[in-house]
Amino acid sequence: MAETTKIDVLLPNARIDVFAFSAQTKEVFDTLRDDWRFARVTLDAQENGVDAAIQKYQEYSSPDLVVIGTDDISEEFIAKLGELASHCVEGTEAVIIGPENDVTLYRRLIGMGVRDYLVRPIQTEDIVSVLANALFEKIGISESRLISVIGAKGGVGATSMAQTLAWASAE
Repeated sequence: MAETTKIDVLLPNARIDVFAFSAQTKEVFDTLRDDWRFARVTLDAQENGVDAAIQKYQEYSSPDLVVIGTDDISEEFIAKLGELASHCVEGTEAVIIGPENDVTLYRRLIGMGVRDYLVRPIQTEDIVSVLANALFEKIGISESRLISVIGAKGGVGATSMAQTLAWASAE
């Protein structure tokens, strides 16, 4: 029997803002809205960059997790991330999606408190794994429930009971 991983379960209630920068990246996040694992996650994806994030969080509270896409990994971008951090609520996680695989940049971002750095183009399962790990470590799985229904022999109504419990829990 395969071991259940963090990406095989319903994610906790959370808010994620995505400033995708590229259409391909935004498209990946748009597909997550229909993914059953994200049923309790409020996901706002837009095709903007770090400047739009800074502007938004000057006015509104930051989410549990913010994803920033970029083509620019220069000192100017790093400075903008610092400015963005000053407008975010303490505990806001950040994931950066950039153009190149650069270990020095990765280490620098991790040192700044960024959760992870991914290289474009991103794959759906890779981003699901990163988001799931971030949310479970930040929020936990306290709102999840596992209910087991066991029937000793066929015809005792275990399937009907399981369906009724699932329906009642969903409501």
